[in-house]
Amino acid sequence: MSVGMRVGMNVGMGVGLVVGVLVGAAGLGGCSGFEINQNAQGDGLFDMLFTQPTAEEYLADAQDPFDADRRYRGTLKLSSMSFGGEPVYVSLYAKNAEDDDASVRAAACKALGRHGGTEQGALLAKLLRDPDSGVRVEAAKGLQRIHTPDSVEALLMASREPESVASGVTEEDPEVRAEASLALAQYRERRVIQGLIAGLGDSRLSVNRNALVSLRVLTGQDLGYDRGVWLEWLKSTKDPFAAAGIFQYPAYSREKWYIEYLPLVPKPPNESSSTPAGMPLSPQGL
Repeated sequence: MSVGMRVGMNVGMGVGLVVGVLVGAAGLGGCSGFEINQNAQGDGLFDMLFTQPTAEEYLADAQDPFDADRRYRGTLKLSSMSFGGEPVYVSLYAKNAEDDDASVRAAACKALGRHGGTEQGALLAKLLRDPDSGVRVEAAKGLQRIHTPDSVEALLMASREPESVASGVTEEDPEVRAEASLALAQYRERRVIQGLIAGLGDSRLSVNRNALVSLRVLTGQDLGYDRGVWLEWLKSTKDPFAAAGIFQYPAYSREKWYIEYLPLVPKPPNESSSTPAGMPLSPQGL
């Protein structure tokens, strides 16, 4: 066998192996329920490498009246595009946030978090009471990126563990409570500090951790997880926000996968952290 033939066979086998791995990975991805794909492109590597749908196709998918899966994927794909923040698309995300299908509503919440403004805050706050926990998680994450003081009460309710209060609205899903606790770091109100102090006693560590992170941002203090210490400090402090910092929402970021080092392969859709949309940077505005 000639060297040229051998090289050709090896290259062909290599490409076949990559394609086989990608197809196999795609086949293993199915599961019950839904989960928002943190890859902002909204698809697997196979689609990124071998398909290039147009914006018109994404838009058609996002509005498909018969297929919720296409609406879900189209919404994610549109929101990941450079033009995905144009007003016409933001209006579409708001419409899809009230879709009958929970996965579409969740995708729309994610899209509104990326591209929405204060005018979408009320819709996201409403979705904190959605019957589906996945939607509530994405609504809370969206409110980390949009500053709307009218959402404070909804976020406080979404941060409360059922057993932590005798009455009132509470949240049974700890992931929702954790994300809501982080979103509260934007709001310099005493009731927010009190709610976050209560979160330090939550039964889940993720909620404790985010409550403490938010307290550090709001107060500039690091008093640990002891609620009693925080309550004494709050009681004796005239201006608890005197040393406050500016909240920045967490951004999606990951290392490259091996295949993403190859030419022409899309790179990770990493984001930069920033302050929420509509958030005033002066203490007077907070």
